[in-house]
Amino acid sequence: MDIRSPLRIAEEPGHDREHGAASAHVYREFGLTVVCVHGEIDISTVHILETVLGVLSASPGDDVAVDLAKTSFIETSGLRVLLEAEARLAGCGRRMTVRRPRRGVRRLFTALSSDHLLAA
Repeated sequence: MDIRSPLRIAEEPGHDREHGAASAHVYREFGLTVVCVHGEIDISTVHILETVLGVLSASPGDDVAVDLAKTSFIETSGLRVLLEAEARLAGCGRRMTVRRPRRGVRRLFTALSSDHLLAA
């Protein structure tokens, strides 16, 4: 049984999700906090990811999984935010993993030796 209860949605105002906008939807799943990221994460939208992961890492809670299945593009600023969030969560004894990245997104993680974040 898959029980999901939405916690929050953050979206870049004034953007059309089909044309590169970014949004993040957060929910709990089996004792794990999941952040589903949609769209493109670049310098103009990275603040969405930064805000959501900042709130999650500043509050006590579950381990975090960032689902990138619907993320079409992520640049190094997005990867930096993920690495910083992982470090903050680890400092609190929590884990963060990245799951289901598309091939192009996975290549960035591998090229920058950050594939340790990727879920098996």
